[in-house]
Amino acid sequence: MRKNKKPFYTEYMIKHWPKPPRCICSNRINRELGIVSPTLEMYTALGGKGKQAADELKEYKVRSMKYLCYKRKLSKAQWKALYRTV
Repeated sequence: MRKNKKPFYTEYMIKHWPKPPRCICSNRINRELGIVSPTLEMYTALGGKGKQAADELKEYKVRSMKYLCYKRKLSKAQWKALYRTV
C-alpha cells in the first residue's frame, strides 16, 4: 500500500462541465444545451475550420476530461493519458 501517492490531483480537476466551442455546435441553442454535432466535431478535428478552431476543440476535450476526473469517472488509463497531456 502506497501512502505517499495520491491518485487524483486538484490541479487536474474542474467542477463544472465546460461549454462546447462554437465551431462544433450547429446553432446557439445547441451550444447552450451542450449538444455537439459529431460531423462538425470530426471536420474541426481534421482542420477544416482552421487551426484556432482545432485548438479550441483540443482544449474542450482536455477540460471535459478534467471534469470527469473531478467526478471520478476516469479509468486508470484515461487518467494517465490526461496526466501526460497536461
